[in-house]
Amino acid sequence: ISHDDSPLPFASDDSMMRSVSPLSDDVREKTGELVNDVAIDLLGLAAVARKAHWNVRGLLFGQLHDLFGKLYDACSSQADMLAEHAAMLGLSVRGDHAEIAKSAEADPIGEEKDGIELCSLLFDRIRATLSEIETARKEIQKLGNEDGFQLVTDASITLSKFGWMIGAFVEDDVEGPETDKTSRSIPPNRAPTDD
Repeated sequence: ISHDDSPLPFASDDSMMRSVSPLSDDVREKTGELVNDVAIDLLGLAAVARKAHWNVRGLLFGQLHDLFGKLYDACSSQADMLAEHAAMLGLSVRGDHAEIAKSAEADPIGEEKDGIELCSLLFDRIRATLSEIETARKEIQKLGNEDGFQLVTDASITLSKFGWMIGAFVEDDVEGPETDKTSRSIPPNRAPTDD
């Protein structure tokens, strides 16, 4: 260990905080932005899930109230791990209330809704969030940040599981037996193949 005044080997320029990460500043910054974006998407979905948890009505109330609460918890937990990774990389973590609210604002879950209707809305929101996560996952993999890639993959797997569970409550609006039943599958990159 050197005791001179030279900068630490992993210290970055003024745009980022110091980090012990051996990744280059460019990789740290790009990865940090991507995981920040995924964390905000997950927090937006968590806010929507919490509204659904509070507003669900109907015969399936107990099951869905519990499931939506678990989705909220899972999204919040995954977002926390991603935000901590961004901070470890030396970035300031974004995600103030306004940014999270903007991520959640397009969802019409303010009033009482039937549980199946909420499932359909959440299913579509999960599917859209998974699409964003998959884009980030591919970019992080290209950047070579294995830890970031694994964290985003874990978020994708967790969210896919909830999409599967919530999707089981959604009635397919199919016309007949010839309709492709995988059209609502989650995520698109993990849809069944003809093999």
